[in-house]
Amino acid sequence: MKAIQKLLKALDQALGFPNKVESRITKIRQGFDPLRVEHVFLVEYRCRVDQGPTPRQIDPNQEFINDLRTRTGMVEWNPRVRS
Repeated sequence: MKAIQKLLKALDQALGFPNKVESRITKIRQGFDPLRVEHVFLVEYRCRVDQGPTPRQIDPNQEFINDLRTRTGMVEWNPRVRS
């Protein structure tokens, strides 16, 4: 197993997304920091997860109106129906 694959496996275990579909790691840059006398690697870790079904977006105003209807016992008003 290559070192980059070992790093990917270690990151997968460390970050641990339970619904992970795939992940990958890319070396962006490599350099040397002479002030600190260190080798520096800039890597990018990407993980695609399964989002599942997306929740329906509710308009906050509509949520407020529905709450008022529930509290007052009003039925939904339809402007097309005349009483």
